Amino acid sequence: MKDSIQPYAWLGAAGVYRSQLDGAANGEQSLTPLYASPFPEAASLAARDVLTERRRQIEQEQ
Repeated sequence: MKDSIQPYAWLGAAGVYRSQLDGAANGEQSLTPLYASPFPEAASLAARDVLTERRRQIEQEQ
């Protein structure tokens, strides 16, 4: 069996979801996986980058 790191949560246009299924059930069409990091500073920077990119995508869609 292949080891894989599972996302901690999923980010959609309307918010953060515990699972990809939860996001899809809420009507999300694009979900970005969020991963936990053993280094909080790195996780904070990565989350900020993901949020910034999603905001940019949402603004372009409007």
